[in-house]
Amino acid sequence: MENESNFQSKLQQDVKEKEKKLLGESSFLAQMVQSQNYLFEKASKEIVFSPPLVSWNEIGVFRKGTINVIQGKFGSHKSRFAELYCSLFLRKQGCKTHFLGFERDEKEAFAVCYIDTERNLDEEIPATIQNIRDKAGHFKTQQNPHFYVTSIKQFARKERLQSVKEWIQHLRKTETNLLFVVLDVVTDCVESFNSDGQSMELFDFLGNLCDEYKVTFLLLIHENFGTEKARGHTGSEAANKSACVIQISIEDEEKDLIKLKFIKLRSAARPQPLFLQYCPNAKGLVLAPDDIVNSAMAEKRNKTDIELVKEQVEIILAKPMTQKEVCNNLMRHFGCSENTIKNRLKQLVEKKEILLDAAGRECILEVEWQKGKSGIYYLKPKEPTFPELEQQN
Repeated sequence: MENESNFQSKLQQDVKEKEKKLLGESSFLAQMVQSQNYLFEKASKEIVFSPPLVSWNEIGVFRKGTINVIQGKFGSHKSRFAELYCSLFLRKQGCKTHFLGFERDEKEAFAVCYIDTERNLDEEIPATIQNIRDKAGHFKTQQNPHFYVTSIKQFARKERLQSVKEWIQHLRKTETNLLFVVLDVVTDCVESFNSDGQSMELFDFLGNLCDEYKVTFLLLIHENFGTEKARGHTGSEAANKSACVIQISIEDEEKDLIKLKFIKLRSAARPQPLFLQYCPNAKGLVLAPDDIVNSAMAEKRNKTDIELVKEQVEIILAKPMTQKEVCNNLMRHFGCSENTIKNRLKQLVEKKEILLDAAGRECILEVEWQKGKSGIYYLKPKEPTFPELEQQN
């Protein structure tokens, strides 16, 4: 028995030695074993999910350690909207700024880092810094802790990701608060936003920074001309990897009406769009008055505007629905006849209009007619195309 015990002990020792040697030879395996140990340790305890960092009408918008996106065309106030979030996280007690109904987790201590890729250092970025401070309730010319701003415009595109990492490493040497990083704009961190490989590498890189340095990212990205899709492969990968994608667009130029649309919200059902205006006195975005919103929407609703129908179909078709269910929902929403709704649905199907599903993917509306039964409507993902003639940043 003693010999057998010695044999088993020696065998276990040999296994440990071989494992140790193997781990020493493979950096991949060592890290994977480390990840497994960490996950098993976490899974051995009761899991308490963190509250959202930012909420709107009690709907979680941004969550800890995630990648989030604001997309829009040139001149659609993407940066101003991102600045509002920065001010929200840096808000001083007693600050009177209204943050469009968005609220932060008051139990968290935040630090904000704004990384710019395109504006000038003499006037544009300093003005942004002052605006963020002012809206957060601080003196606009006085430096405040936990707020960091830099530019990577001077670096070659192939160097910018590494520069972002080194900057975050630098901040983490002293900064212990939860770090919210705005990257404006993210397509400037790849040599070509039409490169599938570079786009995937970009988001893998940012995802690893989220885990390694406890970062939450907000990325700004331009949309393609003439579509609602963010640019190239980078835009598609952003939709895939992001927890939240928000689109900001000009709804009505004459009324200076801006629309905020939740394209993707991983943790909750997408809410209805939010309407804003730019206010010169506030030097930023404010909620649009109801009378202006109602006036702008009235004519579209009376005509059962196809764009409004598209938006509502995107919201309700989280899963396939019968024609009766779809029609009843749209009839209640628009207050119109069943024939009008059926005509609009037919138009969407026949013209293969582009809609966005709950994951932010481009889709087309399809209907499957069942013999003797009502049709079933569903959103079918569209095969992506990335024309190489698409204009670069």
